[in-house]
Amino acid sequence: MSGPLLTEADAPVLDNSFRNVLVLYGLPDPEASKMAKLEKVIISKVLKDYHIVEHRFLVDEDGKGRGVAFLEFETVEAANTALVALDGYKLDKKHTFQACLLEDMDRILKTEDEFQAPPEEALDSKLNELQSWLLNSDCYDQVALRYQNMTSIGWNMRNRVNIACEREGWSELGVQWSPLGSYLATFHQPGISLWGTEKFERINKFAHMGVKFIDFSPCENYMVTFAPATPINEKDPRSIIIWNLKTGEQMRGFMPPRKYRSAHGEVEEMWPVFKWSHDDKYFARMTDADTLAVYDTESFKKLDNRGIQITGLQEFAWSPRDNVIAYWQPEIAQRPARMGILDIPRKEDLTTRNMFSVVACHLVWQKSGEHVCVHVVRHNKKKTQLYSDFQIFHMNGKDIPCDQLELHRPVVGFFWAPEGNRFAVISGQHPMTRVETYSLESRKIVKHPEHLDITCESVFWSPTSQHMILADRFKMNSQLVFVDANTMETIRIVEHAMVTDIEWDPTGRYVASIASASKTQVDTGYIMWSFQGNQLHKMNRKHFFQLLWRPRPKELINDDDLKEIRRNWKKYQTNFEAADKMMMDQADEETLQARRAMLEDWSDWQMSVEKRLSELRARLKKLRPEDQEDIVEIVETVEVPVKVEEVIVE
Repeated sequence: MSGPLLTEADAPVLDNSFRNVLVLYGLPDPEASKMAKLEKVIISKVLKDYHIVEHRFLVDEDGKGRGVAFLEFETVEAANTALVALDGYKLDKKHTFQACLLEDMDRILKTEDEFQAPPEEALDSKLNELQSWLLNSDCYDQVALRYQNMTSIGWNMRNRVNIACEREGWSELGVQWSPLGSYLATFHQPGISLWGTEKFERINKFAHMGVKFIDFSPCENYMVTFAPATPINEKDPRSIIIWNLKTGEQMRGFMPPRKYRSAHGEVEEMWPVFKWSHDDKYFARMTDADTLAVYDTESFKKLDNRGIQITGLQEFAWSPRDNVIAYWQPEIAQRPARMGILDIPRKEDLTTRNMFSVVACHLVWQKSGEHVCVHVVRHNKKKTQLYSDFQIFHMNGKDIPCDQLELHRPVVGFFWAPEGNRFAVISGQHPMTRVETYSLESRKIVKHPEHLDITCESVFWSPTSQHMILADRFKMNSQLVFVDANTMETIRIVEHAMVTDIEWDPTGRYVASIASASKTQVDTGYIMWSFQGNQLHKMNRKHFFQLLWRPRPKELINDDDLKEIRRNWKKYQTNFEAADKMMMDQADEETLQARRAMLEDWSDWQMSVEKRLSELRARLKKLRPEDQEDIVEIVETVEVPVKVEEVIVE
């Protein structure tokens, strides 16, 4: 036998990494006589749930413990699980464990003792890179697509999405944009990763094993992660963790949310557990004992170290403009239901209003924070019928006045317009529903005369509030009705089977209807429409899960500049139309080139086949005899006798 048994490519690769070895320090350091007992306690109690292949507790020359142990696990996944659980574990009042992977020790040991801040230029450059997508010369918006095991980020170019970054296995569960669009969050078993910059580099990662839910603060200073399967530890809660996005520091851990019982007696689990103030200064949650706990982000402790007692608290919502909270309480015994607006941090009611015969309420703030609506569901005196009314509080008025709109019929939903003081109401019972619009003029509710009698369950306003889509989702014959919001005239009615979600782009020019595989298995994918209901392009993919537009931060342009732009709109419109035409011509040219390439491929294939056929004919010709006259044609005639009988039928 000659030659090597294994080639270099087939040779086994030795894994020299220590990704499955954990370094545990912060342990007690007893005398030599007590080391065996310490090892037994740590292995049998603290580490009993982990499959450890080998362990070693370090001791000095006299056998005294040095407070450090090396733990080897069967797999890297097991080591990562133990890392999350053991880092910060409190053994007793004096000893808190710290853990890291052995392969990270070299990096830690090389870290300078004194912190050296990066130059300000580097920080500014990094910040600018996070906002680089806003500098697109054509002002295209980015969109995230997730299907099968693929995640793509692309530019919406009207008749197609031009992919800018695409990775397989980028996220295990889903993706989520931060509120201002600076970060893309991906889910992994060990935790969350944040990505940004033009090339979508990893900005930071947050270790939280088994994380399923995340939420960002409005200004992107903090992130909340929730891992439902985390073991409950009241002394060191880790089910919910709040992180500092800039530093990656863990600010505080919390116990998992309890299940709240709604006014209808249904058990529902509420996420997000914490709700944030508009400026990231405060966050709040409902606790078990009818208490509203409000925390500040300077100390991450309750204001005045105690909660706000609100008996029977059902729901609360922060204003998007001011540090005030709207809340409501149900009827209890002889006390009526009550809605209030609470000032933070003074913890004082700015206004309250009693309500009677209340079954349920829902709080909806207007985007600008100037108004808040309380959708109240009531029953009649005999408790045989339900009807709705709307209590609208005007935050800019003296003593916060309130107007009431009463509808003596069932209400499906209430929907504020993103801009201005208009709102839409769907009333009636499915499938006989009516869509009406109202506006607030001089702090009075004015009903618009136009309405639509159409089957729908949701209203999706465009970001500019000029158009809306009326949708009846989750049906095989789901219809999308494009409506001019100013005149309530129907522009176009289109169909999208089993549509589950409607997503407007930040400009209001485009809207996507989505059939997500997480909610349906029929024709999953999306269709991109113009605001007038014209289909621009579509994509059908098996196991299509998400289409998410990248949010844009609030524009910095002032009102005077906006007025100047509107005044010269016709000039800009001509330029935009020319750019759109050029883009469409380019797309047509690309399509034409693709067809030409296909035609050339077909011609090349046809020529190759004809060449092979001519070669085959030449070979066959050589096999034939040269003298065709030597071939004698033999014709044989065969006669077959036929017997004929004549039968006469009388």
